[in-house]
Amino acid sequence: MAWRNLFRRRQHNVAKILCLALGLSVSAVIIAEIYYEQTFDQCYPDYDRICRVTEGFKMKAQEFTEGFNTSGGVAPMMKRTIPQVELATRTNPIVTDGEVETDDKVRVRADVYFADSCFFRMFPARILEGDAYRALTEPFCCVVNRSTAERLGGNVVGRHIQSKEMSGLKLTIVGVYEDYPHNSTFHNYDVIGSMKTQKNFSYDGQENLVGNDRYISFVRLRKGVSPDSLKPLIHRMIQTHYPVKELQQSGTWLTYKVTPISRYYTEADNIRQMFWILSLLVIILLSVSILNYVLIVVGNLVSRAREMAVRKCYGAGRGAVYSITFSEVCLHLVLALTLGAALLWACHGTIEQLLSAPLSVLVFNRGAWILLLIALMVLFVGGIVPGWLYNRMPVTIAFHGYVEARRRWKVALLGLEFAMVSFLLGLLFIVSMQYRHTVGFDLGYQCAGLASVNITALQPDERQTAYDEVGRMSGVRQVSACNTFPFYGMSGNNVTVPGEESQLFNIADLFTVADHYFDMLQIPIVAGRVFASGSDSLRQVMVSQDFASMMKKLRGWDDVVGRKVIISEHSGNENKDLLTIVGVYRDIHLGSAENNGRDRPSVIFYGRAANWMNNYLLIQLDDFSVEKLTDIQMRLQRFFPGKTVLVESVENLKNMQYVATRNFRNGVMTVGIVVLFIALMGLIGYVSDEVNRRHKEIAIRKVNGACVGDVMRIFQLNILRTAIPAVLIGAVGAYWVAAQWLQLYDNRIALTVWPFLVTIVLVLLIIVAVVAINCWRVANSNPVEYLKQE
Repeated sequence: MAWRNLFRRRQHNVAKILCLALGLSVSAVIIAEIYYEQTFDQCYPDYDRICRVTEGFKMKAQEFTEGFNTSGGVAPMMKRTIPQVELATRTNPIVTDGEVETDDKVRVRADVYFADSCFFRMFPARILEGDAYRALTEPFCCVVNRSTAERLGGNVVGRHIQSKEMSGLKLTIVGVYEDYPHNSTFHNYDVIGSMKTQKNFSYDGQENLVGNDRYISFVRLRKGVSPDSLKPLIHRMIQTHYPVKELQQSGTWLTYKVTPISRYYTEADNIRQMFWILSLLVIILLSVSILNYVLIVVGNLVSRAREMAVRKCYGAGRGAVYSITFSEVCLHLVLALTLGAALLWACHGTIEQLLSAPLSVLVFNRGAWILLLIALMVLFVGGIVPGWLYNRMPVTIAFHGYVEARRRWKVALLGLEFAMVSFLLGLLFIVSMQYRHTVGFDLGYQCAGLASVNITALQPDERQTAYDEVGRMSGVRQVSACNTFPFYGMSGNNVTVPGEESQLFNIADLFTVADHYFDMLQIPIVAGRVFASGSDSLRQVMVSQDFASMMKKLRGWDDVVGRKVIISEHSGNENKDLLTIVGVYRDIHLGSAENNGRDRPSVIFYGRAANWMNNYLLIQLDDFSVEKLTDIQMRLQRFFPGKTVLVESVENLKNMQYVATRNFRNGVMTVGIVVLFIALMGLIGYVSDEVNRRHKEIAIRKVNGACVGDVMRIFQLNILRTAIPAVLIGAVGAYWVAAQWLQLYDNRIALTVWPFLVTIVLVLLIIVAVVAINCWRVANSNPVEYLKQE
């Protein structure tokens, strides 16, 4: 029966199925993403007892700062001194997205971490091959995850891998473990080596209680212990085992926070805000899909009334009517799910760019029961509502026409859809404006026309060769080098005045730059001068305007040029080497343009292009083009055939900071387009039903002198009485949600009513245009064609 009704005229079954398919498929993706993020780091046994340890500190003249990491000795000290801590472990990021090479010259990009021997006790993973315990207890041994082993060609146990960025780091693979899930902190841990390795090739700060804050620390609490109960114990640990007097003299206050890993990610401000915004989008999308289905069903009452009445005359009871409606919605749902799955499969490449994990992983996980529940909800609503309406119809309809319009139902449902369209388009306006604002924000320096080459895998003589060769190429204006880019996160160091013990404030350290750096990035010098070429050994430093302002505030220095300061990590192990300030540059924005990074003092040191501290070669081109980047890459690759050379646009690297905002914009746009399409389908169906119901009235009006415009205005004014308040409500809701979303950004646009007024006008124009197009046929028709049926 359901199959026979599928292609009946004026049932709008194709519209029903298409709208359900779009609504359910997009909703399924968003719900899967929400569930996946809300179960972050819940894949370990006893995850509710595992906590991440983070550090907070305050220095003179600066606000309290909470970091993500700790010093190396913090987690072991907690294990030794706090009985409520059952187990402690740490990881130390050694190479991030670097290149590793096997003995047989297979090169892959990988993240390399060192970890304590008890790492797999706290975070168990299935060991596929080898000995994981040996990997984390013996120096220069490691384990790799399954995906890395496959990229290396398989059969990796016993082979060696060497980091191209860190000379001396050569590890023996002694095991392979199964990848951690995508919603795990350790998903990108491609290589995990023994913590005992680092003291053999670099500075070993794993026992430090203060400084070298690069370790990611975790503790597992005993059963029944609350993280909050550790606060006094942590305070006592600091007072007993830390150099409290020295910290007080330096003006530093230190503490630690213990947060369950299941909440560490989900309680971040951006994740919490995005959770309820995405949840709201899902509710809107599902509501529009289901309401539109019901709207079309209600619109079909007039055309199917006689059919149902005749069935009742032949003995069909309430159960028989419900069986018809349930069989039809079941068929529609199956076809919609099939079409939705086909759409997701066809577009999975584009969709996965917006998600945190592959589409198959998101959909087919423990949260799949939510998707099943939604399908059952659609089945229930789509079967119950029309069945209830058909059962209320009197049998006399079989002999007399059914003229009840059910207009209030349809208008109410249509109004909800209009409100949701207005809400999404208003939100989309704001998200797009914020994205354009961040991408075009003046950072205080220029990236346009600059290319970069990561030179961390090159030796000093090779770096000089690269510098010289690129400089000789035609079309290259200038070449420089730097340790990092201002739009990346900065590590910090502390400033002290000679003769004093107190540390004044913390600065963002950009480390080294080479000749021409300030010219290429167009950073003005406001006092003093830039570094003299080849001045590595002169212990000179350049500082930002904020640095100079802090020194005037704290020490009364009107002019910092020529003054000497001590900066940790640059003034020797005992902080006795003095640094001379030679210049002051205009403040630049540090980090992403989405955050307020211009108010942090910063410093820059000099290092020749071949200096081991420089990680990037900077290239300024006369004519920036993809072809020119390719030429540079091919030339450098010929000089270094054993290294992977990648030439990239600095502007593109900067804009990668805003991928999350761009993805959110694209997600809202996708949902908005789908909701708009569904709403328009509902509007078209509503207008079509109204035209069919009122065609004789229209014919009489035309006989009495009504023109085409008069007929169209009847329907347009009828719709606008519902559309105007609905669109206003949607715009107000969009304003409120946009205001909450913008709180995630320190650097944000000013929220005004103008984008929402534009949204209101745009939605109303679309509604008026759709109504006009659908009324045009009957408004221009010959009234005799309708009246002769009487």
